[in-house]
Amino acid sequence: MTITSGRNVLQPISFCNDEDQDLKFTIPKPTSVSTSLLTRIDELARTNLPPMDSETPSLSAVLAESKARLKQITFRISSGRSAHLLKELHDARERELESIHRLNGILSNGRLLPPEILLEIFAFCMETIFGRFVIDLTQRDNILWRLGQVCSRWRALVSQHMHRYWSSIVIDLNRLSEPQHIAPGYVQYLLEICLRRSANHSLTFEVVGCPTHCARLKQDIFSLLVSQSDRWKKVTFRNIPYSLLSGHLSHLQHIPRLENLTICLPKHDTPNTAPESIIPHDTPINLLSSSSRLQYIYLYGFDLGTLSNLRVPWSTLPDISGMYSCDTMLEVFNLATSMSSSFICMGTKTPPQNPPTHIVHPSLSDFDLDGFLWILDYLTLPTLQRFCAHAWEPSQFSIIPSFIRRHPSISELRLWVEECSPDESIMLDIYQACTEITSLKLGVDMHDAYRLFPMLTVDESSSKGCLLPKLIDLELDAGTVHADLAALLIKMLESRNRSPSLTHHCAKIESLTVYVSMRTLETSLDKQLQVFRDKGMRIVLEESAFPEPTEEEDLVMY
Repeated sequence: MTITSGRNVLQPISFCNDEDQDLKFTIPKPTSVSTSLLTRIDELARTNLPPMDSETPSLSAVLAESKARLKQITFRISSGRSAHLLKELHDARERELESIHRLNGILSNGRLLPPEILLEIFAFCMETIFGRFVIDLTQRDNILWRLGQVCSRWRALVSQHMHRYWSSIVIDLNRLSEPQHIAPGYVQYLLEICLRRSANHSLTFEVVGCPTHCARLKQDIFSLLVSQSDRWKKVTFRNIPYSLLSGHLSHLQHIPRLENLTICLPKHDTPNTAPESIIPHDTPINLLSSSSRLQYIYLYGFDLGTLSNLRVPWSTLPDISGMYSCDTMLEVFNLATSMSSSFICMGTKTPPQNPPTHIVHPSLSDFDLDGFLWILDYLTLPTLQRFCAHAWEPSQFSIIPSFIRRHPSISELRLWVEECSPDESIMLDIYQACTEITSLKLGVDMHDAYRLFPMLTVDESSSKGCLLPKLIDLELDAGTVHADLAALLIKMLESRNRSPSLTHHCAKIESLTVYVSMRTLETSLDKQLQVFRDKGMRIVLEESAFPEPTEEEDLVMY
């Protein structure tokens, strides 16, 4: 005699030994489920749609029964007394686990999330450390593609309601020959999808050329991008020959949204397999009348000839940057009369034999110069307020003092050097010229803090006056700050924050940012500086990018 429940034999009655119980035990079978419900479960399992309210009780009952059967099967397997049924038990257990997994997914609250919440979650997945998401069409793995492959509901959300994420595109043709990236034939297809799913959203894209794929670039990718030129907003072309660019861009009629344009031509020694002979090198790129919103241009590799063929609204552009030769840079300054901000990389090491024409620019207020600084002798910038110099050689800083004296309008000065510190005499000459500077920022290796702090310390017994008398904002990299250097820093701050006297007319330092080693951050320096914070000074200690010296290097340095 056995006790049964429905079609499942739960437990044999007593008066039987274990072997008899094993012979009488059968694997629990599911209760009858209607064919329509089984069909509905299969449909829901293939989507992320939630079940209807009327379906939820039936689905919950099926799930409960499946869990009960799994419990019986697991108990029988663990008892070890049903060896002759072990394979069948394990197979049944896997089927129940799969059924429970499917039903849990169908009844999950995640399916009840409204589209607006899902879109917020998807947008969070798009966040990057660079602040914006881009689609690299040459990479196999991309979060947008993956989200769209989960189910039809998600694919509809991603493709129809996330237009701006499809509108930031990168195509690096150099990667097409690498096996882990997309095959060349798929790039055009993926680009068509991106352009379609971005709807009417403004396009931001970057195309990086490759000598072996220039023909494909011309025929396929450029044609698609040019067809959407009325949506261009931020556009970058790298390593693409000027003849190929002009062959396509010369036909553009209307680019009403274009705000940012970067064109980096290939180096002169880069081979090119494109049939350039059919495209004249002097074909102009005319963006003058079709780009009324253009605010920023970055150019690289242009000479005077190609620059003259680039028809842009020079006289109204507020920001022009790039890497130029001497002649090209001066021509840009001559053309861009309304330019207020510029970052220039000067690659010409020495002045030409014929001295360039001196340029007076009427509106430049923010100027970053990277590379060789001798070009400053040929510039007069009467409205300049912020100047940053990043020299490739420390000797280049000898030009800075005379430039600062000719430009008393400069209030913010930033100095960086590629390697090795400038001579102490040069730095002293620079500080003596900075009579109007209110903000000074020194990069790594610019000036040894052991020498800088005493130079900036005010000596009231001296009649020479103080250096940088209007300095209120100081930023520098001090590396590892030992006790003696901390004492020099505190002494300098105390001397410059006293009340003015007959011999002391320095402004009080209001903001101090010091980049120090992790070892310094773990010391009491921050507590020592608290007294100045209490007086209203803004003090920030941050970890330095400069490698922390070893104890042996400390002994050598100090």
